[in-house]
Amino acid sequence: MKRIISFLLILAIGTFSINSFAFQNEPDGFRGIKWGTKIETLRNMIKYAVQGDVVIYARHNDKLQIGNAELKGIYYFFWQDKFCSVSIKAKEDSNCIALKEEAVARFGNGKQYSEYFESYTWGNISTGKTFMLFKYNRLSSEARFIMYSVKIWLMQDKDNKKKAKEGAESDS
Repeated sequence: MKRIISFLLILAIGTFSINSFAFQNEPDGFRGIKWGTKIETLRNMIKYAVQGDVVIYARHNDKLQIGNAELKGIYYFFWQDKFCSVSIKAKEDSNCIALKEEAVARFGNGKQYSEYFESYTWGNISTGKTFMLFKYNRLSSEARFIMYSVKIWLMQDKDNKKKAKEGAESDS
């Protein structure tokens, strides 16, 4: 009987711990594009830039507004042709504040690491589907809201470490 009670207690604590890493309305992608969606299945995507093994696209006719925030741009990142991240940019204080307010309304307060910087995060890098970061620079009046797939980020990180190790071995 003690084993059963201990097992149920551990199960309850484990379930609570796992669920506590999730956040309000955790998304599985952005604007109808799920994390991991292949680029060839999408229309109206225009190649914007390439950064190493990541290709960045903009979406033709993308609505540059979220809530009351008018946006400077929305950029979709693909690694190994799979949707892995989105970067949303706002300019001017009123739009930056409106973007932060929309993020808080949709996902909760987030975690602020310093009272001196407008920087918030949502999610957990080891257990969630999505990790999000909001940064607001009052000096430049610019904000960036970044969302990325935890699963793909972990695969990309593993791949980068493997490549670095292989590069170090070939140099010796």
